Amino acid sequence: MVAKVEVELYNLIMANFMKKAMAGKIDPKNYDEEIEAAIENWASIGTSEHLHEHIGMTWEEWGDWFAFSKPMEMIIAERKSKNPKRKIRKSDKSERVAAHMG
Repeated sequence: MVAKVEVELYNLIMANFMKKAMAGKIDPKNYDEEIEAAIENWASIGTSEHLHEHIGMTWEEWGDWFAFSKPMEMIIAERKSKNPKRKIRKSDKSERVAAHMG
């Protein structure tokens, strides 16, 4: 059986830039260095994956960052505000089903 630490390490290594940034695994002071490393990695592996996908950005986020120099901190904050993590309780599901059933 693989140790939990090994799985976490593998997930961290394989995670794209945005996943790491969203999880707080990259210090905001290092965003530029980390994203440059991700771009270099993409160029070196010769994948058919689009660069913005490799980094974990949407096309819109990529455009905001690359073309319009929007700070990465703002892009990440906007994504976090759009995708708040919220566990759905069973009671929430039941209420929605009951409301839908009418």
